[in-house]
Amino acid sequence: MLLARELEGRSLLVKSDSLLVIGQVTSKYQAKEPQLASYLRYVRILRARFSTFNLVHVPKDHNSRVDLLFKLASSGKRGRQWLVIQETLKSSRIADEGLFEVD
Repeated sequence: MLLARELEGRSLLVKSDSLLVIGQVTSKYQAKEPQLASYLRYVRILRARFSTFNLVHVPKDHNSRVDLLFKLASSGKRGRQWLVIQETLKSSRIADEGLFEVD
């Protein structure tokens, strides 16, 4: 979501194989664990910044592109991978007590 905003995207299609995550983002389920609840609030803030935001469930057996991307990113052969966008976080994106670092 952050990359899409940085690239000035206005519409976002998110695909996930997790029904739990989809249910939490769409408010069908609660996130009871405090840290997960904070991340969920952060996702909802980011979500509101897109004019169109669609969340789609993709069953794991139909998720071959993600599997290939994961294998590419985690392969041990350095210098032979295709471009994989990666961000290394030095700290949590969410602050304590539900305060967020949103640009």
